[in-house]
Formats: sequence, C-alpha cells, structure tokens
Amino acid sequence: MGFKNGIEYRYPLLDKRIIEFVLKIPSELMFRGSFARIILRDLGKGLLPESVLNRTHYYDPVYAQNKPKYYEELFHLFKDEVTVWGKNQDLNFIDFKIVKREIDLFNKNPKAKDFKNLFSNILFFKALHEFTKTYRSLPEQTPD
Repeated sequence: MGFKNGIEYRYPLLDKRIIEFVLKIPSELMFRGSFARIILRDLGKGLLPESVLNRTHYYDPVYAQNKPKYYEELFHLFKDEVTVWGKNQDLNFIDFKIVKREIDLFNKNPKAKDFKNLFSNILFFKALHEFTKTYRSLPEQTPD
C-alpha cells in the first residue's frame, strides 16, 4: 500500500552482510521464551519503550480488512511477470506451470473459485524474485 502511494520501502535487515551474519547465529540465541528477534529487542533496550520491546502481536485491523483487496490489486500488477520469474534459477523450486494454469483459470473465470491463495502467492513470488535479483545481482529481464 505504501508503494502504491509513492513510498519506497527499504529493508536494512535484508542487507547481504546482515543475512550472512544472522545465518551464523545459533537458533537458540534467536528466541527467548515466546519472544523472537531477541537481538533486536536487546539492542532496543533503553531506546524503545518496554511496551514496544515486549510486543508479541502485530494485528492491524484496517490492514486485515483491506488485505484481500490489496493482494488482488497486486496480483493484477505482477501476474504477467511469471514468465520472467520462471527463468530465475533461484526459484526453480516453484512449479510455474501450475501458477500459469491458475492465472489462466482466473483470467477465464474470476468467480470459478476462491483465488486468495493465488493472489498472495504471486506477491510472495514477486518478493522472492526481487530479493534474489538484489542478493545475486541478477540482470534485469522483461516479460516475453
């Protein structure tokens, strides 16, 4: 939604050096009780209120209510990129033939079934593709 309104998100935690560092941390140091992101919580002590540091849920009712609509809008923006994603070797674990078949089914009859999973999967695949492009510095490609 932010991108749609001209906000470009930056994810400092997806910096390659940070990812490589985090992958070296033993998993038992990543959780304390029911809390995840322990390193970030510890770094935030004294800087952030305890209510923020000890927060365990992130429910946003406005986002939850509008999420299906957002996902469908993003699906329409990205569905034509599936061919490009299929050429990305880092995504070879995804069966893009099935994805294309589902897109064709939607295009023929959008009311044939509930396509929420398809909408969210397209967004997830787009995010994976963009991440691998940055991570591996893949060249730009355009849909066929």
